[in-house]
Amino acid sequence: MVMEAFPLAEKYRNPVMILGDGLIGQMMEPVEFPEHLKTEPSNKDDWATSGMDTRKSNQRNLVKTLYLDPAELNAHNLKLKAKYEQMEREEMRFEKYNFGGDYKALIVSYGTMSRVCRTAIDRLKEDGLEVAMLRPQFLFPFPRPAVFDAARKESCQAVFSIEMSMGQMLEDVDRSIAGKRPVYWYGKCGGEVPTPEEVMDEVRKIVK
Repeated sequence: MVMEAFPLAEKYRNPVMILGDGLIGQMMEPVEFPEHLKTEPSNKDDWATSGMDTRKSNQRNLVKTLYLDPAELNAHNLKLKAKYEQMEREEMRFEKYNFGGDYKALIVSYGTMSRVCRTAIDRLKEDGLEVAMLRPQFLFPFPRPAVFDAARKESCQAVFSIEMSMGQMLEDVDRSIAGKRPVYWYGKCGGEVPTPEEVMDEVRKIVK
């Protein structure tokens, strides 16, 4: 994700924030640098405020958001709106897990909890209960269409937002479902990490 952040920030000239939880911050794992994510530095001459002499240009580059002229301000806001719409079209990232069969529940989870949920899903599968998971990789754009499509599968009875937080993603999941399925939240915060067994128990309370 960090490797993708820099090219995306330059592509859209927009800040990119990397979000993680405390447990990930204390982990140490092997790191891979996929070739397809290695990019060459982009040409910033069209917008960088590095000085005309540095760019060998006689054109000033101004970076500003204050437009006193109403028409200029309106045009700028429309430009920003078009940029965000482009992000939603081109940069929606998510991962599916155990989507092959007729799952009875859908879990939406991210970060460390998504790993815990994978184990819970595998164990539930051994017990004969099929559960799928959709893992958002970007907070924006949030994969609302993918969550909606996954939740409205005929066999799906309920959707669970499982987080290591106080339910900050629940609103996004609930909006994505648009009332098509009941949505439940489960999680902990402040040091305790829900176990696979606890996740399994929460699913079994609702789904038979």
